[in-house]
Amino acid sequence: MANQILPSHSPMRAFCLKWVSGTKVSKYYGCYGYGCNDNIANPPRVKEEDLIIVYRDFRQYRNQAGQLTVTPDVQNIHFHLNTNCVRKRYPNFSGINVVVPNDFMPLLMQEHVDCIRNQIGVTL
Repeated sequence: MANQILPSHSPMRAFCLKWVSGTKVSKYYGCYGYGCNDNIANPPRVKEEDLIIVYRDFRQYRNQAGQLTVTPDVQNIHFHLNTNCVRKRYPNFSGINVVVPNDFMPLLMQEHVDCIRNQIGVTL
């Protein structure tokens, strides 16, 4: 099955690639608490860190008292561009589930393409 190429404004609920640059994203909430670093370098230190995976769902986090809390509404949940990180929360995740917005294609550099292939097993 090939990856879906959709407009970046698609309302479809799916795992999507997202640029870090130009956003206010600063935390990985999807895999946080599973032994992953939760801070997102923004701006990214290297080109390969400029892409993350985003999914819309109820976000879980620990409140100030340390209790596990769930957001009352669906929010963006960010993951490292790494199959293992996404699988910590969604065990059935596969790289073929990732939507690549069609406006990404002309902006991807070879470093991005290599990272996507190496980290989530998708060849563009």
